Amino acid sequence: GISVKGITLKSVSIQSVDGGRASTYVIGYNPDTEPWTVKTMSKYITGYALSDHYTSNSALNPSGCINNQDDYNLMTYYPDSTFDTGCFVMYSDANPQGSFDIEWDYTEKEFRDDYDYDYDDEYDGDYYDESNTYTNTYTVESGKVTNKTGKDFDYAFIFSEAGYQLVEDFSDGETVNIDFDQVTNSYSGYLGSYGSALSVYGRDAYEDKDYEKSGAISAICLAAQDIKSRTSGVRVIGVEKSYSVTDEEDKAWKCYYGYE
Repeated sequence: GISVKGITLKSVSIQSVDGGRASTYVIGYNPDTEPWTVKTMSKYITGYALSDHYTSNSALNPSGCINNQDDYNLMTYYPDSTFDTGCFVMYSDANPQGSFDIEWDYTEKEFRDDYDYDYDDEYDGDYYDESNTYTNTYTVESGKVTNKTGKDFDYAFIFSEAGYQLVEDFSDGETVNIDFDQVTNSYSGYLGSYGSALSVYGRDAYEDKDYEKSGAISAICLAAQDIKSRTSGVRVIGVEKSYSVTDEEDKAWKCYYGYE
């Protein structure tokens, strides 16, 4: 059999090219059930174990904890079973990093929400309005994105409510045309579709044993989920390999995003 020793860690750092708050996700597991602790290479402002954020009894039975020191943080995870995966998210301040210059033309369109609303005549309120069953969205007709971040990205993901595309080797100073691989027809369909598309790209790479590519695309997936509620319009995420954020030499990626 295969013997696995020690902690396996990966990290994804995500920041806007405009600077501001940056998120760093640290994901890891141990082959046994012993608690494990890792030290960050720099000090983060705050953070938490992701599973505790969504668990009501986390105060009584936390899955992880963070001990803040003067110049670093200590993250400790308490596994429930062998290979139980822990995930921490840490926050820090980030400096601006150039820009993605985005130009695009679009056509607005309307689609009908065919949900079967049940209107009860005994109510005379205005909670139901037939016009609400129509929603404005758009189709991107043309556009381009120029990388002015000073970074040479291994991959970039360009997406909007209208569609998405994956770009390989997006170098600093390079301009690419917006030419979506996939087109969505409604905002509601878009919310989950780009994550699914990225998963397909990553799964294909994994099946081809291109683990560097599948890892980079997984990092973009996480970044897309992280920013989707805070941005709109055409968005760009670039990813590059980065330095370990812990003393355990985690495999690290850094994502930069911009939008128009």
